[in-house]
Parts: sequence; C-alpha cells; structure tokens
Amino acid sequence: MLPLMPWPRELRCLGGHLPGAAVPALPGTRATLPTWPGLHLLLDTPDDGAPPPPGMNESYHLALRPDGIVLRAGTVFGALRGLQTLAQLCGVGGDLPCLEIEDAPRFSWRGLLIDSARRFLPLPVLKRQLDGMAAAKLNVLHWHLTDDQGWRLASDRYPLLQAKASGGAFYTLDEARELVAYAGERGIRVVPELDLPGHGTALGAAYPQLMSAPGPAAPERGFGVFKPCLDPRKPEVLEFLDHLIGEWAQVFPDPFFHIGGDEVEPSHWLALGLEPARAQADFNRAMAVLLARHGKRMVGWDEIAGPDLPKNVLVQSWRGPDSLAAQAKAGHEVLLSAGFYLDQPQTSAFHWRRPVLPPVVTLPAYEMQHHWRLDLRLRVQGLRAELALGQAGDDAWQGWIAFDGQARQPLTEVHWRGAELPELHFALDTWMGETAARLRLDGGRLQGFVRIANVRYPARGEAISARQLAPPRLPTTLDAPAAQRVLGGEAALWSELVDEHCIDLRLWPRGFAVAERFWSDPASADQADFYLRLDAISDWAARSIGLAHQYQHEQALLRLAAASDLSVLKAFCEVLEPAGYYARQYDKKAAGRYHLDEPLDRLADGLPAESRVMQRLAALPLDAHGLAQWRAQLQAWAAALPAVQALLPMHPRLAVLWPLAQHWQWLCALGLELLVVIEQGQDLPATQRSAARAQIDAAAEMVDELVLALVAPLERLLDACR
Repeated sequence: MLPLMPWPRELRCLGGHLPGAAVPALPGTRATLPTWPGLHLLLDTPDDGAPPPPGMNESYHLALRPDGIVLRAGTVFGALRGLQTLAQLCGVGGDLPCLEIEDAPRFSWRGLLIDSARRFLPLPVLKRQLDGMAAAKLNVLHWHLTDDQGWRLASDRYPLLQAKASGGAFYTLDEARELVAYAGERGIRVVPELDLPGHGTALGAAYPQLMSAPGPAAPERGFGVFKPCLDPRKPEVLEFLDHLIGEWAQVFPDPFFHIGGDEVEPSHWLALGLEPARAQADFNRAMAVLLARHGKRMVGWDEIAGPDLPKNVLVQSWRGPDSLAAQAKAGHEVLLSAGFYLDQPQTSAFHWRRPVLPPVVTLPAYEMQHHWRLDLRLRVQGLRAELALGQAGDDAWQGWIAFDGQARQPLTEVHWRGAELPELHFALDTWMGETAARLRLDGGRLQGFVRIANVRYPARGEAISARQLAPPRLPTTLDAPAAQRVLGGEAALWSELVDEHCIDLRLWPRGFAVAERFWSDPASADQADFYLRLDAISDWAARSIGLAHQYQHEQALLRLAAASDLSVLKAFCEVLEPAGYYARQYDKKAAGRYHLDEPLDRLADGLPAESRVMQRLAALPLDAHGLAQWRAQLQAWAAALPAVQALLPMHPRLAVLWPLAQHWQWLCALGLELLVVIEQGQDLPATQRSAARAQIDAAAEMVDELVLALVAPLERLLDACR
C-alpha cells in the first residue's frame, strides 16, 4: 500500500529503493520550488508568475530511481502537483520505493466551497485550508462571502457594507488580495461568490433602498431561507452591482465570478406583481452582461437554469445528477456539488464512491410485480418515494426507488427475511447519503424505517398499482459532447455548524476522498485499500502540512472534560458518530436552536464524521479470526464502561449522553451472546431474535445530536445468526 491520495493515473513499480535519508520539507509553492540534492526539476515552460488559469496544465512525470529523482512538468502547476505526490511518498520515512508515475487530473475544476458568510473564518484558518487543498491537489477555492448572516468583504465605495452588514467581522480588500496571492502560490484559483438576488438580509441592513421590501434592520441570526431580496426593477440595483463587481474584479483576477442565485424566496416579488421565474431570468441575463463588461464569466447554482440563460454561464448543481445532466445536455458547462457536502457527516467512502459524471444505470428489464408509495418523516419535513420490486422466475429480487423529483434508482442488496411477517431489506447510495431500509410487510402495507447516513427515519408504504405510478423519470446518461461540458466538481462546507474551532475536523481527511474522486478515474472496488491510504494521509497531513483535524478533536474533548479524563472519553467516542445528513440541523430547527447564538460546544461538534474504529470492526469477515477480533473489542469496551459511566455525570455537557452509555453496555453484552451463536452455527429462537431486535432498535435513537455507531454492526451480527 503506497500512501498516495489522490491516486495517480499511472504508477509503475520498478523494484528496489532509494537509500533512506532525511528528506527536508517540500514547500510546494511557486516561489520556493525546492532545491534538494538528488531531485532534478524540469519545466517545459518557465513560470511567468501569472495567476493560475482555468484549464491549467497540471500533468507531470515523476521517476524515483536509485540514482535520483526526476520531476518533469509542462508548467509550474504540474510541478506543484508532482511535488505533493513526492511529499506524500517521503512522508512515511525510510527508504523510498523506486517507481515511475505519469499523472494528470481527470477533471480540470476541482474545487472546495468555504462559507465565510454565515460564520466568519479568520485569515490564518483559511490559509491552512489552502495548504490542505494544495496537498489534495484541489485547484479552486470557491469563497462564499455574502449571505443573510453577514457581508464579509469590505468596500471602499460602499462602506456601510462593513459598517452595518458584517457584524464587525469582515476581510479588508488587502486581506482578500493576500489570500488570493497565497492561493496562487499553491496553484489554486479563487472564485468569489456574491450571492444574489436572494439571501440578501445583510445587504438590506446596509442599503435598504436596493431591496424589494422595507427592512431588515440587521443581518439575520437564524439559518434558513428568508424573504429579503433585491428589487430587479430599480436601476440603482444594477448601478450598485456594476460598481461593486468592478471593485471585486480588482481583487479576484479569476475570469469566473459566482452570483449564487439560489433559494430566492418569492414573497416580496409577488407582492410587487412580479412573476418570480421571469424576474430571476431577466436578472440573470442582466448579470451575465454586466459581468462580461468586467471581463468575468458568470457561475450560479442550478436554480438559475432556464431556456433564456446564456449558454456561456457555468451552472453548479447542488440538486443532484439529474439537474447536472439536464444542464449539460442543454449546452451549459456544469459542476457537481451534490454528494460532496462535507458539512454533512457522511462516511469518507460514500464521498469516494460518488461519481461526478452521471453513471450508466441499468434498471431491471422485466416488469415489477409489486409497487408501494413510501412516506418518510425527516423530523421537520416529509419525503415521498415510489418503490417497486419484482422477481423473474427463481432469480433474486430486484427493484427501484424514485424519490420525489428524482429519477428511478436501482436497489442493491434486496432481501426478504422472516416468514410470518417478512421484512424487506435493501440498500443504495442516494444524494442524501448511504441509504438502507428495513420494512415489515403486513397485509400489503410496509412499515419500518429508512436509514439515511447513520440516522433512522420512520417509513410507511401503501400498496399501489402500476397505473398509479407517476410518469417515470429515468436516469440520464450523457453523450460525449455533453460529458465534455462537465468541468468537474466542488466539495462544499457550509458553516451553519462549522466555525474556526472545528473546520479542519469537518474538512479533513474526508477532503482527500473527494479530491481523489475529482482527480482520479472512477473508484475501484477496493474500499479497504482506500481506508488504509486515507488513514496514512490523515496522519501525514496533520504532521507535515499542519492540518488541525486531530488537534481540534482533542481540544473539543478537553473543553468537555478534564485532561485526566481524556482517555476515558476517547473510549466512548469510538462508538459514537454525529448524526448524519441533515439530522442535526433538523433537530436544532425543531427545538428553536438553529441560529448563530447556538454554541457549537456539544460532543457532536468535536467528533469526526465517522468512527474509524467502528469502520474497521464492521468490515471484519465473520470467520474465526474476525469473530476473535469482535470479541476482543467488545470485551475491551465492556471493561471501559464503568469509567465512562462514572465520568458522564461529572460534566454538564456530557451528562445528557447517559442513555447512550447504557445502550452501549447492553449492546456489548448482546454482541458477546451473538458471537457464541454464530460460532456454534446455531439458529436464534424467534423470541430471542425479537428481543435482540428491540434492544438494537432502542439503541438507534439520536441523543444530543449523536448516534451510537455500534448499532449497524450489531444488526449485521444479528442477521448472521441463522
């Protein structure tokens, strides 16, 4: 296993090693290309110091041989990418393997959105993320600078923006130039986002005369979609934007400029007698013309799409591959963000598996025999789906599911279990995360749950006929010209639940998983190798790059408990994960806690998105060796439990987690019992199976925005007792 991420396009091992030596840190910046004995750096084109352009040549050739190392690249940007590969190889220490690498990115746009508007992020924190981006070979920082909660870039011409719209937290124009220069030294472009015409509460607090309705008096403290938006009828709106964009253009040299365009709440426009879709389409065209006068090309979220949108506008999809495909087929260049939201706690493997290009999807060829309309309750909102199952002769069950507004997706791992009241189990990846279901069939009705990421949601299904199905939306595939319009993708880090104390913990190391999907060919089937490489890169990035994900986790635990209790709390953390997808946001919203005044001081705020201990345990084969490892882990947890249960009541922010510790204790005991059943090849009597199922179900409840990550692996053990 070579600790490389993203994985190179071609790698050939030559055999042998370079003699081990103390390798100096490789700076990986344009101004300080390393001069290291034994490294020959060959550039086809000298560096002219220009900002990194769209479509930059990032290919490189790296050869490690006993007589030295050769790095050849067409441009300085390719050299920078090759240096990062070399730095990762050197990071393990000792001798270096002799090899040759020919490498180039699959997609030219490999971005990361960082939201500094909702919660302000200090400049040094942003620079550290740029160091991480360079290490991961990401090449675009999408900087979200304005929103309802704050306007974060100062203006010389419009000083009320920093005086009334920022809450006192903003970047000066010189600080923004400093960040752009820092990014450029690492071969990273900076594309600013000025979110218009909605998400305008902060702007309205500074310049209310530009808005469609009076107010607001101050930037918004809550999170969500709010009514303030620009009045597109007023000529002073375009005059304001003309001057402002001219000011921003002097700071951001990149030819692309993001206008947002998402989630325009139509109430104020309707009150003015405007038709929202037409008003936004007209606004979009005016913005494209205005930006072109400043030498900029417009980018916007996929709400801006429509038949009147100029074809040179780049459309960024957060609403999924169907939207992406539609806009690519309509002639727009496109970017994908759906599936790569790092503010949502998802597993690294989920992001790593997500394709950028819409995959070729094969639905079952025969007619489905059973259909249901499925209703899910996602705490503060509902979600509907159509579900279909069929079986051709004695073949295995197959089926598809279509969530509202989405194309049909084939199910995987479809199983019926049980006899009297059979249970339907299936799984698939959706835009929401890893998705699985357990639904009991009773009189034609389905009832149970659908798990999205690591959180269960109640689900009910009513049988329907094929005639009652909605008109089918089939998966879209792209022909070669449309596929060429997919420039790449962006990970997104929205900051409702992210601040400077946990940003690294949210971004890294999962950012490397996304970066590999943008750089490399489609994911291999070897998920175990992926996690080995990710673990190695995580440690290297903390040690050599200075990323603070491990430090921030440690500091979060110290804020919750005394230093002497740290090892005890870490043992508890091994079985916990933050609730996935939007479950934490739903919970806060339902409780009236979804706002800037809600401190990010829960244990959920200080945990990685996934428990690697649990990932390793869940991946074990249920053979003699795997079962022995299961038993050792469960016994170790059982031994740690008394100390954890003594610790929790001592600290107010931990005391609320007592129910999770109790369920942990019961699941450890249950797991040890199930191991005996599996080892002896016995079947589990129905009454014991029912009791075990009830115990696992009770342990699946979310507590203080956390879930017990041991639940899913225990379900696997229970299913193996047959």
